[in-house]
Amino acid sequence: MNKRADISITILVIGVFALCGFAILSFYISDINAKEGFEALDLIEQTVALSEDFYFYQNVSQDPLKMIIYDQSTFEIIEEVDHYRITGNYSVAKGVPGFRNKKQVMFVEYLFRG
Repeated sequence: MNKRADISITILVIGVFALCGFAILSFYISDINAKEGFEALDLIEQTVALSEDFYFYQNVSQDPLKMIIYDQSTFEIIEEVDHYRITGNYSVAKGVPGFRNKKQVMFVEYLFRG
């Protein structure tokens, strides 16, 4: 047996396993970050959909604030003097579970005339 060859092969195998482990960790972290971006887009889409519902119920002479069903923990519809305001808030946990759980708040505000 050649001991020098065994050591170099062992280091090579350990290096390949370490590289694969880092690649898997990188994909896991990027997957978490990508999901947050798509949830922000969903929040914007839901806010615009609420405004379209609002316009629809106004056009059929109904009170939109009573007719629209929405998630009140995420959205808020405010009637002001000359316009309406729809705000959407979304909170996500940042970091790897067990290490850091900071909150990042995504906020959407949509103003329109009623």
